[in-house]
Amino acid sequence: MKKLMRWIALLIIFTTGEVLAHGGGLNTCGGHNNRKTGNYHVHRMNLHCACHPEQQQCKGSEDDKAAKYIKYLQDHGYEVKKK
Repeated sequence: MKKLMRWIALLIIFTTGEVLAHGGGLNTCGGHNNRKTGNYHVHRMNLHCACHPEQQQCKGSEDDKAAKYIKYLQDHGYEVKKK
């Protein structure tokens, strides 16, 4: 009986991560709506700019876009390490 309980416990431990994790549900423009805040949240800026090239963060040269994207990430709490 103890052996069976161990196997069940291990099964639960190793399968709950897959159940709790998700792909983020990104749309074709690289983002999704945050259900808690109601705001639109972008994960993939290149896809976002392909859908919305008129937006300010999507204008300029590729270097400008990269710099704006880094600033966007930093403003949202991400640590960006430059190589």
